[in-house]
Amino acid sequence: MTKSAIVIFKDDFTRGDKKWLRFETVIAPRRLEETVRKYGLHFVDLDTLIGPGSVEEASALVRELSLLTDSGGRRISKLVNYKGFELWWMNYDSLMYKFCLPYTQYRPLLEYLKCFSKIYLYEPPNYPLFKYFLDAHECQYTTKPEKRFEKESIEMVIPQVNERLSEQELLNLIGDIDAILCGDDRVTRKVIESAPKLKVISKWGTGIDSIDQVAAKEHGIIVRNTPNAFSVPVADSVLGYILCFARDIINLDRKMREGIWIKKMTVTLSECTLGIIGLGNVGREVLKRAQAFGMKVIANDIKDMNFDGMVSLEQLLAEADFVSVNCDLNPTSHHLINAKTLSLMKTTAYLINTARGSIVDEKALVESLESGKIAGVALDVFEEEPLPLSSPLRKMENVILSPHNSNSSILAWEYVHENTVNNLIKELLK
Repeated sequence: MTKSAIVIFKDDFTRGDKKWLRFETVIAPRRLEETVRKYGLHFVDLDTLIGPGSVEEASALVRELSLLTDSGGRRISKLVNYKGFELWWMNYDSLMYKFCLPYTQYRPLLEYLKCFSKIYLYEPPNYPLFKYFLDAHECQYTTKPEKRFEKESIEMVIPQVNERLSEQELLNLIGDIDAILCGDDRVTRKVIESAPKLKVISKWGTGIDSIDQVAAKEHGIIVRNTPNAFSVPVADSVLGYILCFARDIINLDRKMREGIWIKKMTVTLSECTLGIIGLGNVGREVLKRAQAFGMKVIANDIKDMNFDGMVSLEQLLAEADFVSVNCDLNPTSHHLINAKTLSLMKTTAYLINTARGSIVDEKALVESLESGKIAGVALDVFEEEPLPLSSPLRKMENVILSPHNSNSSILAWEYVHENTVNNLIKELLK
């Protein structure tokens, strides 16, 4: 008899410093009908699940593991290697596939699952890479935030938003609100003081500079975020901007499209010095990538950092061919890059800001670009977002613009989605 199996993503858990995903498999045909009815699922043949021509091998593995007992006749756990996976056998119909962070370590399993023509799931684990894969394959599952809130009897108020809500827009909504799930919306002291029922503010992302944290603390309101959420995609973006400038990629592409075939001398990154302002999570990811390209790296931070290349801000600006702004926005960093500090940069140097728009004085920046005091700039963030159509930055060829998108990543965004909802529900239901 051909054995069949339903694959059920049951749950996930942490043991030690490792992440585990729990699966259930139904091996015995007599249990198949009951499980299908219970969960409302379809099933795939075991040979489709495991791989062509390997049913006997898989069945033998199941028999071997299911017969394992200790001296008292109880089932025991055993770690085995099968088809490139580490499997913990826990009982007759459960397997645990062991993977550890980072998320890229889940890719072998996704490649393995590609043999499915259709996947039917029940309560899939809340991991971004799985969700992306399952969405792409039109798998049937539900983990949307609305369902989570509905399950906990939390009523949602979803306003119309153009990038972010202003203080006044929040004041029009906040009076009867128990929790806020926000982006860079302006959660000011006035907003907080107008929300007598407010218990928690769950920030989508890492930066919480748009929230008056002092006022929140005074009123006993918990502020949660997702630390280190976007370090990797932001760091990738920084290196992308550096490569565009160093290799003149965008300008050469423009010339080619204009019918101009012209060769131009450029530089390799190993010939350049990168200055990193803010050696926190993002800054260190930028550092790793820059060093991999052979760049000389110097850095500046208001905190003591364990890095041999720490220098003063003035020295960094004077020596760097590329200056990457990766610090937080706070009272010490507002307009840190201004007319005075821009004047310290080389005329051949480029500025890159993927942190916060208000760290750079845009008026002074435009003047420096127009007068040739610096070679160019890449901006992902702006003092006013969206960037006004009238901004002179839009017309400059030595400027690369991006709509606050350097944090873009399927993995990072899905992780932040999930964590932001979890933070809100956890704090609200305490």
